[in-house]
Amino acid sequence: YRMIGTMLANEKYIGKYRNNLNYCPAIIDKKIFDEARAIASAGACRVSSNNADYLYIFSGLLVCPRCGHKLSGCKSGTNKYNKIYYYYRCNSFAFNNACEFDKRVSESKLEKYLLDNISREAEKYKVEYELSIKRKKKPATNKRTVENKLARLRTLYINELIEIEDYKKEYDLLNSELHSLEDAGIENEKDFSKLEVLLGSDFQTMYYSLDNVAKRALWHTIIEKIAPQENGGYLIFFR
Repeated sequence: YRMIGTMLANEKYIGKYRNNLNYCPAIIDKKIFDEARAIASAGACRVSSNNADYLYIFSGLLVCPRCGHKLSGCKSGTNKYNKIYYYYRCNSFAFNNACEFDKRVSESKLEKYLLDNISREAEKYKVEYELSIKRKKKPATNKRTVENKLARLRTLYINELIEIEDYKKEYDLLNSELHSLEDAGIENEKDFSKLEVLLGSDFQTMYYSLDNVAKRALWHTIIEKIAPQENGGYLIFFR
């Protein structure tokens, strides 16, 4: 895990080093690189040292609806009667009353809710997301326009209609503009194809054969975060 974490922090894989966006050829697509870093930073590959005997399924996914901090896994009960309850809480409330969210989120109840309602929640989120995209004002310059300019520039150079010095200068400008658009998230809309494939399968049957490591990896693959609500519901954001 430590080695993979180090690799995911190395932006040279996407051709970037410090402020130089064209330091070297990229060998990993930036969208995939950013997605992997987001999953890793959310805690999908970490085990809490305070609960090393149990791996919490939704660790790194649950966020406090009041203060925005990640909820921490906790447990109650006793092994004597084989009754241990796993849940999540806001430590800002539990330790210093810096937050007003005093609810405990049951892991088993959340898991059951997701398995029973994941298709409905995903469809609702996709509709709301697509409407929000349509409401956004399209920028004067978009990613496709810059990519087309790069293609035309390469054609000019191949046909010897532009000198190499002019080609390099224009290429650097366009490539920098392309990276800026990607960093700003413009036209980098979410791709729900992986989610649709999963929901189109009988993954619920397969799910019960997984251990907690695989279950957590599965949820992190399709869900960005979950905000439990005061009324007991959940606000789910998909990747």
